[in-house]
Amino acid sequence: MVEELYFRAVLLVIIFQMLRKSLGMTAAGATALLASSGSFVILHAVFGSLLLADALQLFLVGAACSLLVLLTGRVWGAVILHVVYNIVLIVIMAVGAAGA
Repeated sequence: MVEELYFRAVLLVIIFQMLRKSLGMTAAGATALLASSGSFVILHAVFGSLLLADALQLFLVGAACSLLVLLTGRVWGAVILHVVYNIVLIVIMAVGAAGA
């Protein structure tokens, strides 16, 4: 929840607001999405090593969350998506560990 509030409700929105008048809505949204999602991946890389596939997966989740915020103007869809993603990941890991 803290990640979503920071990366989507703060970072994404600030970048978008700073750039929307000079770049236009679409370019500002794309830039904010890339910056927010990239920062999300970097944070995860700092706290543990990431394979390229893991980094790409995190970037795509971050981009989907950012897009939800940009399209709806609300952060709660991104929070729910992130929670569901984490739960699915934990279930997959548990099933894999149980099968090993």
